[in-house]
Amino acid sequence: MCFISLLNKIFFFLNFFTSCVWGSARPRGAKMSSAKKLQGEIERVLKSVTEGQEVFEDIWQKVHEASTPAQKEKFEGELKTQIKKLQRCGRPASTLCSPARRV
Repeated sequence: MCFISLLNKIFFFLNFFTSCVWGSARPRGAKMSSAKKLQGEIERVLKSVTEGQEVFEDIWQKVHEASTPAQKEKFEGELKTQIKKLQRCGRPASTLCSPARRV
């Protein structure tokens, strides 16, 4: 959840920055297109992380509600798979947060 709040803060900062710098009359060109592109990337990453987190929480509930050890092992395997997917979602987010990436 901390990761998602970090991405939300970045998204808010991006919107705030573009409105403060360009005001109501935004220039057309490379800077604006790169800002929109970055905003789109952030939204895609947030969406995938949110969806992954929901799936993770569902599987987590199944693990705790499992009645047999075999079911529990099956759900734990699914949980490991989902963790790997979330880690893959985190890589683009860390790239977006890197200091070398500027609008």
